[in-house]
Amino acid sequence: MAPCWHAVRSPRVPQATAPPPPLRRFDDLPGPRGLPLVGNLLQIQPDRLHLQMAQWCREHGPVFKLKLGGRKAVVFGDHSLVQATLRDRPEGFRRTSRLREIVEEMGLQVGVFNATGDAWKRQRRMVMHGFDPGHVRRYMPSLQGVAQRLVQRWQAAADLQATDAQAAIDLQADLMRYTVDTIAGLAFGATVNTLQTDDDVIQRHLDTIFPAITRRVFAPLPLWRWFPSQADRDLQRNATMRLKPVAPMLPQQALRSSTVGGVQIDEGMIVFGLMRVDSVSDAHIPNAAQFDPQRWLGDGKPGQVASAARRTSMPFGAGPRICPGRYLALLEMKMAMAVLLQNFDIERVDTPDGQPPAEQLNFTMTPVGLRMRLKRRVMTPV
Repeated sequence: MAPCWHAVRSPRVPQATAPPPPLRRFDDLPGPRGLPLVGNLLQIQPDRLHLQMAQWCREHGPVFKLKLGGRKAVVFGDHSLVQATLRDRPEGFRRTSRLREIVEEMGLQVGVFNATGDAWKRQRRMVMHGFDPGHVRRYMPSLQGVAQRLVQRWQAAADLQATDAQAAIDLQADLMRYTVDTIAGLAFGATVNTLQTDDDVIQRHLDTIFPAITRRVFAPLPLWRWFPSQADRDLQRNATMRLKPVAPMLPQQALRSSTVGGVQIDEGMIVFGLMRVDSVSDAHIPNAAQFDPQRWLGDGKPGQVASAARRTSMPFGAGPRICPGRYLALLEMKMAMAVLLQNFDIERVDTPDGQPPAEQLNFTMTPVGLRMRLKRRVMTPV
C-alpha cells in the first residue's frame, strides 16, 4: 500500500527570533564632550545651533545626547524618530517649560504656538477654522491685492536698479513684508500695508524679539536680569522648504516616560528633532543637496524618490500640532513666484560677498544678505 504522503507532515522546527536590542538610557548615548556642571551649554552657538546639531549628528550618529546645565537632552536626527515624537503631541511631548518661562518673562502672550493642554486645544480649533482651505480660497482676491503691491514695490526697485548698479532688493525683508500683509488680512481682516511703507515696525519688533528668545533659552545664566545688554534694553522698550526649512529643528519636553527608537526618554527630558538631516541625505534621496523640482513628480521611478522626499521632509512639522497655516504658506509661495516670473526677468540672486547666504537661527532660520536684481519684463502683444 502506497504511503499517503499528503498526510505526512514534517516536524515543526522552531524559528529562532532575534532578541530585541537592549534599551538605551541617557548615559549610554554618545554625544559631544562637555564641561562639569554646565555640560555643553558653553559650546552652544544660538544663531547657528541647527548647523551645530547637524554636525554633531554626523559625528555621533542619528541619536545623541546633550547636557544643558542641569537638563538632559536627547537629539534625534532620524526622520522616523522625529515623526514619532511629533505625533505623540500633545499628550507625550510639549513645548519646553524653558520657552514658556522666557516668553512670559518678556511679557509676551501665550499663543497657539507655545500654548499647552486645554489652552492649546481651544486656540488650535479657532486657528484651524481661520486657516482651513475653504477660508484660504475665499481669501484669494485679497491675496492677489497683496501680491500686486509686491509687484509695485519690485517695479520701483527694478527702475532704480536700471540706473544704479549697486541697488538690490533685500529678499528676506521684502518677503517678510509680503507675509505680514498676507497673514494680517486673513487672520484679522485688517489691511496692514507694510509693502508700501518704509517703516516696517512689525519686522523691527520681530528682529528684536526672536533673537532675544533664542539667546535667553540657551543662556547658562539669566544675566539679563542683573546686567541687561543694549539688546535687552531695546527689547524692554519695544517689548524652500526641504533644503532651507524655516524650522530646521524642534525642541520639545517629555510629559511622560516613553521609549523612542529604543531610547528611554524620561519625564521632563528635552528632545530635539532635527528636521533636515535625513531630507538632505543621499541615503534617503539621491543627490539630496541638489535643487531639483523634477524629483517631486510621481511617475515611475521618480515617484519613489518623490515619496521618499515627502516622507523625510517636514517643513511644517507633523502630527496633531502640524503648522495650521501651511495651506496659506503654500499659496503665498505660489502667488509670489507667479507675479515675479510674470512681471520680471531675474538678473541675479546673490549675496554681497558672492558666497552662499549664511543661515542664521533666531527662533526661526533665515538667510543673511540674500539680495536680488530684477528687470521689468516687456510684455509683447499676442
